[in-house]
Amino acid sequence: MKKETKYNKIVNIEEDNEITILDYVFKYNDNLKGATGSKYYPITEEEIQERIGDFEGDDKELLIYMAENFGSLTREMIEGVDSSREALIELFFDNSIYSYPEHEEEIRKHFSIEDYPIIDCVGGGRCFKKDFQGNINPELSKIIREYEIVN
Repeated sequence: MKKETKYNKIVNIEEDNEITILDYVFKYNDNLKGATGSKYYPITEEEIQERIGDFEGDDKELLIYMAENFGSLTREMIEGVDSSREALIELFFDNSIYSYPEHEEEIRKHFSIEDYPIIDCVGGGRCFKKDFQGNINPELSKIIREYEIVN
């Protein structure tokens, strides 16, 4: 049997603004236990433009970039190329945060949508070490350490 306790709370914000959220802790009957988390970066409008500016509205440049970075292109990819802002944001950023409204709500307490229009998901899973000490919520850091202790 697996027991999970969900938290979905920020436990750390690095100097470079990398955000770590404790998703949940778990324990199996065989004493396997751990903590899972998600990592995000808030992205400014300036950073968005740095990544997509050369391609916005320019299908040819986007196709060249895709061919250089993703290998051979299929007919569907070529015919379906879309260099609109929305499509480029989807291509260059992982906006999966919008699948987790509880994460977005937590993050928006620290990073406004006006200053950071995109929250880029950059990782997740078993992302905590046994000596983890976050800088936001000491109580949750303690719980993470309890679950990440090597048996």
